[in-house]
Amino acid sequence: MSVVLVTGSSTGIGLATAVHFSRLGHDVHAGVRNLSTASELTRAIESEKLPIRPVTLDVDDAGSVKRGVGDVLARAGRVDVLVNNAGIGGGGPIEDVRSSGRRRFSRRTTSARSG
Repeated sequence: MSVVLVTGSSTGIGLATAVHFSRLGHDVHAGVRNLSTASELTRAIESEKLPIRPVTLDVDDAGSVKRGVGDVLARAGRVDVLVNNAGIGGGGPIEDVRSSGRRRFSRRTTSARSG
């Protein structure tokens, strides 16, 4: 059994990924920005009695990432699989995105590449 951490697990692909790994018997930790608004995740856990462990983890906040990963390590002792699914919203051509949004995107992609 692998220890799996999935970011962006409140809805969509992250939620489906967390549920999938849990159904396969893995130890799943579902990273969400805000536990109180992760209603789809909560419903999935309750309806199927899945042993998914929600963890507060906002990938746009270094302190939150450190605490969230620390919580997983404290509970499970390791992370075998990381599904880094969390993303930012927005749409349209990059030239139509406000400059603050472009800077935020650039910071994220640059820090992800540099480690």
